[in-house]
Order: sequence, then structure tokens, then C-alpha cells
Amino acid sequence: PREIGMLKSLIDLNLGFNNLMGSIPTSIGNLGNLTFLYLYWNNLSGRIPLEMNNLIHLKHFQIAYNKLSGHIPQNICLSGSLEYFAARNNYFTGPISRSLKNCTSLYRVRLERNQLTGNVSKDFGIYPNLDYIDLSYNKFYGELSDKWGQCRNLTSLKISNNNISGVIPSKIGEATQLHIMDLSSNHLVGKIPKNLGRLNFFFELSLNDNKFSGEIPAEIGKLSDLAYLNLATNNLSGLIPKQLG
Repeated sequence: PREIGMLKSLIDLNLGFNNLMGSIPTSIGNLGNLTFLYLYWNNLSGRIPLEMNNLIHLKHFQIAYNKLSGHIPQNICLSGSLEYFAARNNYFTGPISRSLKNCTSLYRVRLERNQLTGNVSKDFGIYPNLDYIDLSYNKFYGELSDKWGQCRNLTSLKISNNNISGVIPSKIGEATQLHIMDLSSNHLVGKIPKNLGRLNFFFELSLNDNKFSGEIPAEIGKLSDLAYLNLATNNLSGLIPKQLG
């Protein structure tokens, strides 16, 4: 209800896992002290109100599993305090917020299963605290940036089922905390970088349904924790490395 905007002292609002319908009230922008906002797993629809830009102290904003549409507000992280942003499984379209690119406070981003667009190398920045990012099942394009290798705390990088092209930059091997990388179902080409063998914590690597060529790097066989490897439907050639045996 719009009266929720009268709770000016509210810091934490959790309405998740309900059957709430309708749109997010614009009066929510009056909650200037709000730090945690959880609206996930409801039946909310419509757009995110621009008044959300007033919530300059917001650290956690979770609106996953709704029926929300339109664009993500441009100033959603203008204050630089947003840490956890989850908007997966909605109907968002268009480019992502410009403020997200410079939001170095982010440690978890879940935007999968929307219809978002944009250049994946230009619209995302360097996030020193980033632990997990999932951009899968959208319409992102462009080439992977070296910048992902500078996200030194990154454990999961998922950008499957988009329109990503080009090669995997070798500097991704500098993100040494990576456990999971899923770049499947894109238009990636070239050879699989040998220095992925430096990622000692890898336990899942999915590069299937791309256009990789050349041989499978023997270095991948040195990943002792690797539990899942999918390289299907590429143009790989040569022998299966004995290290994988």
C-alpha cells in the first residue's frame, strides 16, 4: 500500500515469498533510511518506480521472481552503497543502469533470465568485492573484457545464453578464486586459454555451444577439483589430453 511510505524510520523491509500483486508503490521512495529491501518471489508487475533513486542507503535490493518490466532505473547505485542486487527472472528490457558500472561496492549481481541488452565489455566495470555475477539468458553482446580478471574475489562468472563473441581473454586466468565459469551458448571463438589451468579452485567449466577451435589444453587436466566440464558442440580438434583421464 502507498501508506508504506509513511514508515520513515524503516531500515529493513522483507516482503518476500508472498502473493503480492500490483506495482511497487512510488511512496517507497520516501523511505530514506531503507537499507535492505526484499520483494522477491511475488507477483509484482509494472516498472520499478523512479522514486527508488531516492534510497541512497540501499545495500540489498532483491526483486527476483516477479513480473516486473521496463528498464532498471539509471541511478539505482548512484550513491555507491549497493552490495547485493538480484532482479533475475523478470521481464526487464533495455540496457542496464549506467550507475551499476561504477558501483564498486557490489559483491553479488543476479540479472539472469530477463531481456536485458548492452555491451558486456562496456557496461560492466571492475568490482573489487564481486563474488558472484550471473547475466545468463539475456541479450548481452560484445566481447569479454580483461576487466573480469581484475575481480580478484570473483568465484562465479555466468554469462551463458547471450550473444557474446570474440575470444576468452587470457587475463581471466588472473581471477584466481573462480570456482564456476559458464559461458555456454554464445558465439565465442579461438582457442581455450591455457592459463585457465591456473584456476585451482575450478569445479565447473561450461564452454559448450560455442565456436572454439584448436586442441583442448592439457592444463585443464591439472584442475584437481574440477567436477563438471562441458566442451560439447564446438570445433575442437586433436587428441583428448591424457591429463583428463
